[in-house]
Amino acid sequence: MVIAESTLSKTWITNRIKVTALFLLSGLLSGLASGWLSSTPRLRSFLYIKGDKFLIPAYKFWAVFALVFSAALVAAYFLSHAFGWLTLSPSVARQLLALIVVVASPILLHVSTQADFLIAADVLIAPIYYVAFLPLAMCVITARLRLLALAILQNIFVFVAALIVMYMVFSLINGAQSVYEYVQTGIVQSLFAAALGSWLTWTPRRFYERTA
Repeated sequence: MVIAESTLSKTWITNRIKVTALFLLSGLLSGLASGWLSSTPRLRSFLYIKGDKFLIPAYKFWAVFALVFSAALVAAYFLSHAFGWLTLSPSVARQLLALIVVVASPILLHVSTQADFLIAADVLIAPIYYVAFLPLAMCVITARLRLLALAILQNIFVFVAALIVMYMVFSLINGAQSVYEYVQTGIVQSLFAAALGSWLTWTPRRFYERTA
């Protein structure tokens, strides 16, 4: 019995590492794709609105951002199931609702910042999305809304980690302005995608056992 439980535990840990790594890679690819799209001169007039001093992301930018990131998450999710690493089986309704949250929330956040007194809040869309709405989608698909605060706390730590990693990498590539966009989106999306993958494989029972 002990041997069987040990084997199951090792299998669970191995699968969790594989799923997290797959989501990390998918997030990295989506981040690089988003970085390429947002830094391509031909697409700037399509994705941005020209401001007084800076380019301001238009709703098209956030739509493309959401679709690219969501596509990466969906691909990692189905590949994890195909390889047998992920055993989570939510209902179709939960999957669709989680996808709607991931895709629609950046656009809705952009629309909500269009009031004159909130126009500067556009820079907060990505942080709010990663720290609040992505955890909501994570809890919806896993039917763990009671753990939303824990999911938000996890993503806050991930956000801080992303800032630290970006600072370290930017210090190493100081002056290489052409790759800044790739590095930023690649790091951020890979870490948050990995956080989502890890959450999908986490067994709450283990958490309750430790805190009991």
